[in-house]
Amino acid sequence: MVEFKSCIFNLDGVLVNTAKYHYIAWRRLANEWGFDLSPEQHEQLRWLSRMESLEKVMEWGGITYMTEAEKLYWADVKNSWYIQLVSGIKPEEVFPGVIDFLLALRAMGVQRALSSASGNARTVLISTGLLQHFEVVTDGTQIRKNKPHPESYMVPAAAMGLRPSECLVFDDAPSGIDAALIGGFSVVGVGEPQWLHRARLVVPGFENLSPQHLFRKIGAAQTHELLPGAGIL
Repeated sequence: MVEFKSCIFNLDGVLVNTAKYHYIAWRRLANEWGFDLSPEQHEQLRWLSRMESLEKVMEWGGITYMTEAEKLYWADVKNSWYIQLVSGIKPEEVFPGVIDFLLALRAMGVQRALSSASGNARTVLISTGLLQHFEVVTDGTQIRKNKPHPESYMVPAAAMGLRPSECLVFDDAPSGIDAALIGGFSVVGVGEPQWLHRARLVVPGFENLSPQHLFRKIGAAQTHELLPGAGIL
């Protein structure tokens, strides 16, 4: 069995369901600009940065030009709406199995770190009760380079005094998978395998997922495979 000293988790889409709050905020912005935003359109923003998302929404609304200052203003407006919404997020928004998986890691003596490009990560962790489960939290105030640059995972690894080879990363985005691989980390994709095929392993979520079983599978895996979300112990 491969022995990892730490697991580093992305937040949105891996541990917590915050997508609906982003959708409400982006849709409100579109409404302010005189048009609507569909769930299907919002899905296309899933792995884009805030400014890339803003420009995509502008495109859908037929807005061909804004100054950089105007873009920054509207991005901040959208973010303020999102913060208001997410400040009321409940522990029920934590995905099934996450708490049990984190507790199992602690029992094994494996450190847990959180890495998020969002400046609102700590707010979400506090509101959902997840903060207590992490020794290290790295957020958008400490990360300057966007994925696939590996900084988002190098920073928490360094904070724990660990090499990338001693850490296992969990991410749900192709750019996050690439960031981990570029940095020399082992990485597990969380979500749909067709988007995460470069990950060493792909899991649909954490429900009934055992860290010991996962570590054994990583040690044995030669190519990516899909682990079922139940009955794998």
